[in-house]
Amino acid sequence: DTVADVSAIGADALEVLVSPDTAAGTTSLISANPTTITADGEDTSSVSVRLKDSFGNNLAEGGDAVVVTTTAGSTSSATDNDDGTYSVTLTSGTSVAVAALSATVNTVTITDTATVEFEAGSAAKLVITGDTTQTAGAAQTITITAYDADGNVAGAYTGAKSLLFAGADSPATGDMSTIGKNSSSLHTRCSRRSCATVGSQK
Repeated sequence: DTVADVSAIGADALEVLVSPDTAAGTTSLISANPTTITADGEDTSSVSVRLKDSFGNNLAEGGDAVVVTTTAGSTSSATDNDDGTYSVTLTSGTSVAVAALSATVNTVTITDTATVEFEAGSAAKLVITGDTTQTAGAAQTITITAYDADGNVAGAYTGAKSLLFAGADSPATGDMSTIGKNSSSLHTRCSRRSCATVGSQK
């Protein structure tokens, strides 16, 4: 609210209280912090809605009906902070996604939007894929992919691992020094008795 003094020569001053107009969807704002959380069904981001009137003035009181919706994860009911702002908690889902957040005030759509990215968690397992049969002397590519506990590709995973290739009678080992950003591949060549690493990782 703004107080303005109105006066004339020889007259008393008139004090006028100027208040914001009602909340407008075209100027009100929505934001989220942080904008990246883990896709584990538990991590959260704090969403804030700042109501403004059609002239861009901040509302200083509560009492409006604010609803925030999301395209991924889930949102709580809005908490009225009694100062023109409203707080909502966004909880992630268990799949990697980008949550698009939108809001309404008194059923009027707020033009502004926000997004929060759900990223994979820490690697919980490595999955090896390749052909189950192989001709002696031929090569194939084996792919190793890191996944988090919810089955999302753990894109940030790196680590040193070793592979053991067992032949018909005697084993051979192949070491893979690093697993890359999403997955690593190496080639194996099989002799009559065993297979050994002959290629390199992705």
